[in-house]
Amino acid sequence: VEELPSVAEFAEEHIMMRMRLSDGLSVEEFNKRFDIDFEEKYFQRIIPFINSGHIIYDPLIKRISFTEQGMYVSNYILTEILDL
Repeated sequence: VEELPSVAEFAEEHIMMRMRLSDGLSVEEFNKRFDIDFEEKYFQRIIPFINSGHIIYDPLIKRISFTEQGMYVSNYILTEILDL
């Protein structure tokens, strides 16, 4: 019997897919869609990558995205951020 993916698995897949796009991930859209507080769950893990210049966080529009440098190592960063 095949198990259906959990909400958390769908949420993490959504993060992976959106972060690979140039416009990145809308934190507010994520929170509404999955009923998960993105900042509470993931922000501490993202801070080192913001500080290293691999991720941009725009607090005015609550959007995160990879920088050009971050895109090159996006698989590594995503494995560090997500519960994979």
